[in-house]
Amino acid sequence: MDIYKKFILEFDSVVRQLCTEFDNKGDIELQEMYMYAVRTGRRYRPMLLLTGKLIGDASYDGTSLKLAAAVEIIHKYSLILDDYVDSDPLRRGETTYYQKYGRNNAQAMSAYLINLLFRQMKLIRDDFMDDLRLQSIMSLYEEILSDMSVGFISDLNKKSRDVRGIRKISDMQTSTLLRNSLLIGFVSSDFYASNECAFLYKTLCELGNDIGTVFQAYNDIEVFFDSKYQMENKGHLFPDFVDNRKNIVLSKVPFRIVNNRETSELMEYINRNHLFEEVFMEMQDVLTDIRAKISLLPNESAGKQFLVKFIEEKEKVILDLSKTDIMGFDDTNQINAI
Repeated sequence: MDIYKKFILEFDSVVRQLCTEFDNKGDIELQEMYMYAVRTGRRYRPMLLLTGKLIGDASYDGTSLKLAAAVEIIHKYSLILDDYVDSDPLRRGETTYYQKYGRNNAQAMSAYLINLLFRQMKLIRDDFMDDLRLQSIMSLYEEILSDMSVGFISDLNKKSRDVRGIRKISDMQTSTLLRNSLLIGFVSSDFYASNECAFLYKTLCELGNDIGTVFQAYNDIEVFFDSKYQMENKGHLFPDFVDNRKNIVLSKVPFRIVNNRETSELMEYINRNHLFEEVFMEMQDVLTDIRAKISLLPNESAGKQFLVKFIEEKEKVILDLSKTDIMGFDDTNQINAI
């Protein structure tokens, strides 16, 4: 069996077993509420953590699963909070947590996930004991929580007004978790413990940031997909535009146009100035940079092979999108009608 498939099967089992408080016969509904929070997703962050581990070592262990569970808990917690604040009815076509169980339960489950995170941190500390790697791993988790909370607060309070602000908040909200998942896996490897790894660590850090940039750009471009796609995946139209949230395309549009909320003027400006094409070109540059960094990684690594396949998939997505007529605003009065 492919090492990634094996890892995810074991990982999903670990995540299901984390919830030990609701195991009485009458707690089936509470168990289902927990599972709804954690059961779905592409598991990119756990797989990136495994990738970092496999850059250093030939295989993973039980500690890797605990480390991965911790990053996924943070991710799921952030999704519940993000959907709650944005009032998104859907995420990837599925009912969001607060929409299914109510806002009070969304807040309560968020608190419970933080409790599980603390529990995982204790298990991780027990595994590493006096190992010098523990301090570095804990610092990476602390950086995730700090950056994501600061980025979220900054975005909510409209601090993403220009390209520089957009990139800074995107780095904190999106790239931090992806980058540090990769780094935590690498730092946990035996190779890291016994070798001078400054150059390789720096390469993985930059690689994680670039991967975060690609994730964020694709998410931002989705706002401009046709309304059918948006309604099926998000449940409402053009959330970044409506809420004046961070978006790499909108950051290239003059404040006057964005603030006026005139959709016809917005789309006319975007199309006249070829902003979609500009973003796609920027993404191509980032993808090229990712390929260059992957080439610096150890050749016989399963982690390297995963990253090669990953970037090939992203290159195809970006190429296909660049050939698509992205309009999004089927009716220029849609936004004003929301």
